[in-house]
Amino acid sequence: MDAIEKLLKESGPCLSTELAGRLIEQYGLTPEAARKRISRQPASVRRLAYLKFPRNARFVYLQDQYGSPWFWDALVKALLETSPAYGGAIAALRQRGSLMPKTHFFIACGSPLAQQRHLSPQTVLDRLIQAKLLEEIDVPGIGPCVARAQESAFYAELIPDMQARLVVEDIMLKAVRGWARNLGLVSYDKAKIRGEEANLPQVGTFAWDLSAPSYLGGLIERSAEGKPSPGFFVCDIVLDHEITTEGIAPFMQKCRTLRSLRKVGRCIQLFIAEKYSQEAFQLAKSQGVMPGTPATLFGEEVAASLRQLSGVLRQAASVRDMKVFDELFNGLSRIEGAATNLRGALFEFWAAEVVRQMFGANIRMNRHFVDATGKAEVDVQASVASRQVRFYECKGYQPGGLIPDDEVDCWLEKRIPVVYKQAQTSPDWKGREFHFEFWTTGRLSNASIARIKKAQATVRPGRYTLDYCDSDGLTAIAKATGDKALIDALRQHFLDHPMAKIQRTEAKRLRSESATM
Repeated sequence: MDAIEKLLKESGPCLSTELAGRLIEQYGLTPEAARKRISRQPASVRRLAYLKFPRNARFVYLQDQYGSPWFWDALVKALLETSPAYGGAIAALRQRGSLMPKTHFFIACGSPLAQQRHLSPQTVLDRLIQAKLLEEIDVPGIGPCVARAQESAFYAELIPDMQARLVVEDIMLKAVRGWARNLGLVSYDKAKIRGEEANLPQVGTFAWDLSAPSYLGGLIERSAEGKPSPGFFVCDIVLDHEITTEGIAPFMQKCRTLRSLRKVGRCIQLFIAEKYSQEAFQLAKSQGVMPGTPATLFGEEVAASLRQLSGVLRQAASVRDMKVFDELFNGLSRIEGAATNLRGALFEFWAAEVVRQMFGANIRMNRHFVDATGKAEVDVQASVASRQVRFYECKGYQPGGLIPDDEVDCWLEKRIPVVYKQAQTSPDWKGREFHFEFWTTGRLSNASIARIKKAQATVRPGRYTLDYCDSDGLTAIAKATGDKALIDALRQHFLDHPMAKIQRTEAKRLRSESATM
């Protein structure tokens, strides 16, 4: 076995300068001989393209090591030591399960949105994609995402974990915002959370998961004329994984750089994680950053409920006990906005169990379909023994609320064509009948109902059938199952919600007035 191959096999991937040092130490080569030996590397040794390292070093590895944890650990270590922008970006992605929304990558990677002599997040992403380390994919229901480059089939395994993490993190961010508002820590109406507006929350040259100006006495600064300039409160979050020193490094880099910006006021910096390695916790504390957890911020009851929610969302169709959601609603009831996030997830599980009982069907949830024309996600897919496959679009939108027309248009014009094309070519579904249905706890506009009815009438016989079901229809379906837990869950969390009652009353009044005109 060649000496280079032997060293890489024993010690793992590394920079060529480090490999040269091993050749000198173990084989007595001169520096020049070591460099020449590396330049004549065997066919099994590979060099990472496009990324530059100091002293013209290259990252080298064996072909069979590519993509392994050993490969990524060594690469992140080398990049953090020599090119923190690239190393931090990869470390942030790995810390979040190797898949995250593109906008979140811009927050988490540690690079400023725009700052002289610094790489922007987009530039970092472009170069890592060029190096075939990362790639951009589209995830139905979420949009553009950044992923570690790997086989496309592997992404399907990562998506449920990401979706669950995003729901739980969103609940936690809203809880932190409410906590900061109630304490008077931040300006009430200026606290921003990722995803709520087109622009990312920003302080200085960086984007954050949460940001807000603060006029606390210890943070404000005054000009010579006495005019106050606010300080700031910023927060980033990643739940479900223990934070390592590499994982928190991009956030620490943002914090250090932010403090060096002369035109940015004093800042309180908070990082939230489920748990920390001892080294990561000490690193944050030593540099004046607050390392928080759900338990330290809101108590163990809320933390346990968040962990339970994450587990439930990952279990998909295996969750059949509606009482689980009652426990979650109660456990997270103190968090503003938590019910909204839970309601959408609950409705998909509720629909899956109803369909299971109605048809004795085999259920799959959140299934993704892809073809050359686009991508689509099916909330509930049911394979029925009567050689029928049913696809359900579920919108637990808001109690009694009006579903936007574009939601129905997207279902009819984009999702159904993609799913149907994939379904009819699947060998597992050869000769099956296909049925699509739009279920919502809210209301459909007259325009949306007309669009669905028109589609029903124009679909060529033998292709597929489609229908819709609103809150009144769902009530009848629930009663037909005879399952008290399903009936109670629909009533308690959707139909009997105070806002739902008000909106239903208003809808009846409008229908009555329309009938008398």
